[in-house]
Amino acid sequence: MKKLLTLLLLSIFSCSTESPLLQKKLSTSFFNEANPITLGCYYYPEQWPEEEWNRDLKNLSSMGFEFTHFGEFAWALLEPEEGKFNFEWLDKAIDLAAKNKLKVILCTPSAAPPVWLVQKYPEILMQNDDGKTMQHGSRQQGSWSSKIYRKYIQKIVTELAKRYGNDQRVWGWQLDNEPSHYGFPYDYNAASQDAFVQWLMNKYQNIDSLNLRWGNNFWSQRYSDFPEIRIPNAKELVQPANPHALLDFQEFTNQQRGVFLREQASALRQIISSQQFITSNYMMQMPHSDPWVNKNDLDFASYTNYPVNSYSEVDNGDLGFRLGSGRDLALTHDFHQSVNGVTGIMELQPGQVNWGHYNAQPQPGAVRMWAWHTFALGAKFICTYRYRQPLSGNEQYHQGIMQTDGVTLSRGGSEYAQAIKEMNDIKKVFKADSSPQQKVAIWWDQRSMLDMYNFPHNRNWSAVSELYRYYESIKSFALPVEFINAAPDPKHYPVLLIPSIQLVDDAMIAQWKKYVEAGGTLIITPRSGQKNRDGHLWKMKNQEKIKELVGASILFNDHLPASKKAQVTMNNKTYEWNSWGEIVNLQNDSASVKIMATYSDQFYQGKAACVSNSIGKGKVFYIGISSTTGDFEKEILKEAFLHSKLEITELPKYIYQEKRGNLTITVNYSSEEFELKIPEGSKIVLGEKVLKPGEVTVWME
Repeated sequence: MKKLLTLLLLSIFSCSTESPLLQKKLSTSFFNEANPITLGCYYYPEQWPEEEWNRDLKNLSSMGFEFTHFGEFAWALLEPEEGKFNFEWLDKAIDLAAKNKLKVILCTPSAAPPVWLVQKYPEILMQNDDGKTMQHGSRQQGSWSSKIYRKYIQKIVTELAKRYGNDQRVWGWQLDNEPSHYGFPYDYNAASQDAFVQWLMNKYQNIDSLNLRWGNNFWSQRYSDFPEIRIPNAKELVQPANPHALLDFQEFTNQQRGVFLREQASALRQIISSQQFITSNYMMQMPHSDPWVNKNDLDFASYTNYPVNSYSEVDNGDLGFRLGSGRDLALTHDFHQSVNGVTGIMELQPGQVNWGHYNAQPQPGAVRMWAWHTFALGAKFICTYRYRQPLSGNEQYHQGIMQTDGVTLSRGGSEYAQAIKEMNDIKKVFKADSSPQQKVAIWWDQRSMLDMYNFPHNRNWSAVSELYRYYESIKSFALPVEFINAAPDPKHYPVLLIPSIQLVDDAMIAQWKKYVEAGGTLIITPRSGQKNRDGHLWKMKNQEKIKELVGASILFNDHLPASKKAQVTMNNKTYEWNSWGEIVNLQNDSASVKIMATYSDQFYQGKAACVSNSIGKGKVFYIGISSTTGDFEKEILKEAFLHSKLEITELPKYIYQEKRGNLTITVNYSSEEFELKIPEGSKIVLGEKVLKPGEVTVWME
């Protein structure tokens, strides 16, 4: 009977995570290379009286915006009754946009299913970990695993594609809106439960394999067949969930998001013009979201960013809460650009928001600075959210570029108008550089991040915070970054950072070794190499899998209470650490290995905390601690960059500098003035040599 039920589930709940054969070749030629940036703004025609549409879109165009954005929450207007579509209002809005010389990005409306669909099929609603079913009245309440929900999405997407897929006024398509489940990223409803069981069947093929790889002999967790398995839910368990089951459920969820978007992309591809792009605007919900799942479905991944939101950790002086996090904006950009080599920001904050713990007004100049920072990072477009501050609904206090009267520019709107004028002037002198730029590569591995997120082994440890810390240090040397998941060519990526990649396999380690042997500089940080890809500790000595790379053994790791600090010494300078320290033991015959830092106290005083190891033409730096300030790691990075002959510019914290074409752009997120070191012979084309907080300086060599 159990085997029969297994076969039945296999037939009912198949959900391939592979990309379908796309009928049109993916392209990234949707942007005029002579035009480095295109600016746009969200507009919601369905939320405003029709007699105001032309006025508003005309104002957008007169400000210099080149595109607008329609439709992601308009399903109830587009299909007010099942099978009865109403596109007339959208036709009028697109006509008016074109009349005012604005291109249009259209969205699939899957983020906000209409009430008739929910009432007819309540099973499409997601369920939280308390067992409560989400209801109509907000957004993102649909279950990615619901085949009924996805079937109705396909219908509306297909109808939209038929009507606008060959309309030259439509520039491209956005799938869904910030595809995530917001406050709780996981769905526990019946469709998700069934799809998870099917996913496990596809992965493991037989229950004995799953029992082995989940370690189910521990605590008598064995299963006799797949249908016995429930989604791991901490609210139902006395002790934490099986770590291997939890990791699989998280990976399943990410792939379900992928299928949800893939089906929409496939429906569009069959109809739309090859001149229209497909993207989706991701939130940076690290480590839960991974846009690489849809790499082959999207022309590029775009993103949203709100630098002043009260959630980001910003400690850059008295003005930090108003200037926001340049690190978060930069990392989010680099992360999404790494997917397909092209990106743009689909939502950039225009002023005060309504959803933070507190909602501060941005510092005067900050909105303009964010736009320029995005330009500097290489974005192909910037879209601000939104045109008008709404008079009703959930976002009444979310400012737009217009005030509540609909005709008076907000402070953020004035800064956008200024930025657009400045960027149009800059375009006259901008020259793109087609030569390959040397970058620092960061190895991205979501599964490792999730494993540490689930079981950090120390409440003061955060794999996400560690990644952000290293990223910020790299940016403090004004170096470009790309996220990768395959060893790159050392000629183009002289330095490769391995940021606590805990789950490894032989193939991964072989790639890293080959990279170093070819002349690359590899930086490995704490916790790397501890487990296999299933999350099992290796059946060998601690972290012995990476022993050859490190050139030494890692005996054990230590953590201290939050109230205590320990020290390491490097180059006669002392650094503090607390949350993670690995004790490195050199072999007597390790002539290629050099000790860079040693522990200054504790019972392992004098043991190595950081070493370098020469292999072939390259070098490995192993960093064994997480310091309290990040200064220790920054010094190691500097040595690695100098060893690799990278051209660096040392910047203070919260100053960000990027080179784009023949321009160098510097922005100041700190609360202090900063005097720039501008090369002799360079010409300042925007701003001043002394860079004030929230300001921008651009120079041309």
